[in-house]
Amino acid sequence: MKRGLQFYDAVFDECFKYNIEPVITLSHFEMPYHLVTEYGGWRNRKMIEFFTRFAKVVFNRYQSKVKYWMTFNEINNQVNFCESLCPFTNSGILYSDDEGEHDRERIMYQAVHYELVASAIAVSVGHEINPDFKIGCMIAMCPIYPLTCTPEDMMMSVSAMHRRYWFTDVHVRGLLPTIHAQLFR
Repeated sequence: MKRGLQFYDAVFDECFKYNIEPVITLSHFEMPYHLVTEYGGWRNRKMIEFFTRFAKVVFNRYQSKVKYWMTFNEINNQVNFCESLCPFTNSGILYSDDEGEHDRERIMYQAVHYELVASAIAVSVGHEINPDFKIGCMIAMCPIYPLTCTPEDMMMSVSAMHRRYWFTDVHVRGLLPTIHAQLFR
């Protein structure tokens, strides 16, 4: 980890040389494969502890160099749980052959819950380290258009958009919208 931190020391110094203010994402599709194979990625609640420890290290090291942070990149991509790419890149989740659509959806929501908890803890820890930190999120904008103008298709489109964007409500407001609360029961 030390060499990685030294690399970013040099990157930030180079940015400052050209008056570039860095905006840092703590998790941007790069989970160490060891955490995938040993812990199952974000299936495992222990990831909250690991992520918090990582956030503390980088927040402390760069508290005077970096003001703008994001906890997770495009966390809402995980609603694409039926395919393998987004759950793997976002959460380090590898599905087994016997995990069907219902299992994958449950796994995705559990992983998302852990990530959102980790994000909230990281924001709190970050503000303890430096109250001037600006810590937010990055959401993937993927508009979903209705097939036709019928009310049924319009409502299906709205429902699909709600399914993608409630992540923002949790990050920004700290609350799960009532319409989605049943997903976590």
